[in-house]
Amino acid sequence: MNRASSVDGLVKEAEDRKVRTRVAEARAEVLPRHELLDGLQVLIRAKVWWIENFSVGTRRRPDHEVSARRRELAVLVQASDLIAGRPEGGGQGDAAGP
Repeated sequence: MNRASSVDGLVKEAEDRKVRTRVAEARAEVLPRHELLDGLQVLIRAKVWWIENFSVGTRRRPDHEVSARRRELAVLVQASDLIAGRPEGGGQGDAAGP
């Protein structure tokens, strides 16, 4: 293993430890279902706003970034649907609703 790979590996391990720590801290407080749904709606609205503002026009971001944000939106919406007890596949209800 060359020196760059070794350093990259050490950096990744340190980052992974930080992520595991923050995830464990986030799990420590159990949130009620309505707070989870409310929090997801905040994230969904922010993601929609980002896509609307940065997918077209003079502030347009690269296609791969827009695609990544759309994928993240799908994850958030589907997680919200699962927590709310909506059937998988979503249906055609109000996308911004809990």
